[in-house]
Amino acid sequence: MAFIVMFISCSPKGIDSYERAEAFRKIGEYEKAIVEYKAAIESNPANAQFYSGLALVYEIHGDLDNALERYEHASKLSPENKHYLSKYNLVKGMLLLSSRNYEEAVPFLVKTTDSKKDSLLSEIKTYYVELARNECSAGRYGDSERALRIALYPVFQNIGISNDNLFYLLSEICDKQGDNVGRIRNLRMAISQNPRKKLYHYDLGKLCLSAKDYRVAMWEFEEAGDYKDASRLHNLCKQRIEEEKQKEAERRQIWRELIKAEDRAMKESRRIYPDLDPLDPGYSQSAYLERFQEQEALRTKLYKKYKNELAEKYGLTQKQLDEIGMEAIEKDWPLPPY
Repeated sequence: MAFIVMFISCSPKGIDSYERAEAFRKIGEYEKAIVEYKAAIESNPANAQFYSGLALVYEIHGDLDNALERYEHASKLSPENKHYLSKYNLVKGMLLLSSRNYEEAVPFLVKTTDSKKDSLLSEIKTYYVELARNECSAGRYGDSERALRIALYPVFQNIGISNDNLFYLLSEICDKQGDNVGRIRNLRMAISQNPRKKLYHYDLGKLCLSAKDYRVAMWEFEEAGDYKDASRLHNLCKQRIEEEKQKEAERRQIWRELIKAEDRAMKESRRIYPDLDPLDPGYSQSAYLERFQEQEALRTKLYKKYKNELAEKYGLTQKQLDEIGMEAIEKDWPLPPY
């Protein structure tokens, strides 16, 4: 008898009400469970477990405001209990979701360990993807891009629609805005997420083909394999590369002739107006300057003549000849042997 009395006196206050509440909760008698949980709390308001039990019933019952309040109370009474804080973050996130504050809900859901976490985050990601599609259809491309950027937050990495699809959607938005640079960037991101998706390689190949980046385009079409007409476009790129090689070889030949024409004009001007000998008794600075001007005037005249002949020979304009000269400098073509 003494043992029984000691056991009863050591039991937490309100435990009887709590146990009845638990029993009612397990059989779905939520209203009765609430009454008993409240009785337990009234007997022992410092017991975090009682608040957590009441919060759970409210959560099951869909009364998230009351559930949040009780989970918060339980967490404050027992801060070392991570479960209470996890449930608080879950319910806070659910409340924000119910009021369509999707972006604000994310930080709370990220911090919960509850099994509902992934499905709720997937719901948020799906919402932003659908929002992006709707905004894009309405021509609000900036808002559409913003929604997709939210859906690409790291917390959604392995949840719901795959990120490669989102980057592809971003590339389509860029396409509608005429932003080829942005489209290429997002297609590359889509490929980095899913290198085996032939569609991504095909679209990137077509973009590079239109930009005359034939080598990159050819590689992308090779990766696209049998997708649509990728094989035909691969061969087309290969053909364009060969044509470019032939054209460059021709431009190099024109440039060599251009350099030789300039050298010829210089030699001819010095033949007609030979350099003065500094050891000659009649040599002077003014005489040297006069001779240099004669040479330079004739060199310019002859070079212009030879350049015109070269342009006529290859059917080019003076501007095209100048462009070949600039290309030679940019690509560091070797000078022709003299």
